[in-house]
Amino acid sequence: MLRPFDDDHTLYSMPPFFGGTPYPPPALRYADTLSLTIAYATEAAALTRLLPPGFSLLRPEILVSCINNRGVEWMAGSPYNLVAVNVPVRFEGSVDRLDGVFGLAVWENKTTPIIAGREMLGVPKVFAEIEPLREFPAGETHSWSHYEGRRFLDIGLTAARAADGDEIALLQAGLERVNWFGWRYLPKVGAPGAAVSEPVVCPQDFTVREAWFGQAVLEWLPPDPRHNPTQAHVIAGLAALPNLGFVGAVMTRSETLLRADLARVPH
Repeated sequence: MLRPFDDDHTLYSMPPFFGGTPYPPPALRYADTLSLTIAYATEAAALTRLLPPGFSLLRPEILVSCINNRGVEWMAGSPYNLVAVNVPVRFEGSVDRLDGVFGLAVWENKTTPIIAGREMLGVPKVFAEIEPLREFPAGETHSWSHYEGRRFLDIGLTAARAADGDEIALLQAGLERVNWFGWRYLPKVGAPGAAVSEPVVCPQDFTVREAWFGQAVLEWLPPDPRHNPTQAHVIAGLAALPNLGFVGAVMTRSETLLRADLARVPH
């Protein structure tokens, strides 16, 4: 008979048959995070339709971040890149009332963080090739994401200028603790519907070391479903949300703590 995997002091992940890791988990340190975030306004009604129960918009904005993670301690220092699409939200449940950002979609270029984030934290992760943020002359930085050779996102910063001390302090104040919300959804096997469907919140702490402001560059390139059959509808859905004007563009270099030790299901 299989072990019940219900030890109160152990976290199990697939495959669970060989043991787990101690509970609670530690905070996860990312020693060097280079992040480019573009914010743009969109239609509130269209964006609201994508939010699950309990969530409402703080602002009708989409935040697209391209992030290069280096010195990821829980992966023995291995790097990985990601693109995250977030929305500023408020969660109001029977107990909790929290502000933060809700993840609509996240692309990553390595299997290990995809599996861990999907199963344990409800992060809506899928795979793509994500080019590192590349610096070009005249203050330009660019990255692009593609799947089996087909680009679906270009993101960049032009006319960049370094932030001064006061601006970095202001950024730090806003990033000291960020509530990141996801929705953990696992379908049933052999029947329609969900085996698990619940909100998740995982705080993140940032220590900003450097920052740059500039002009935003962002373009969604919806693929033909034949070229990306499992993600085309996601990309098309994001591209269909109208860009009503860029709100800001900032690139930061920071140390990040993913507070897996504080992750929970809000109520």
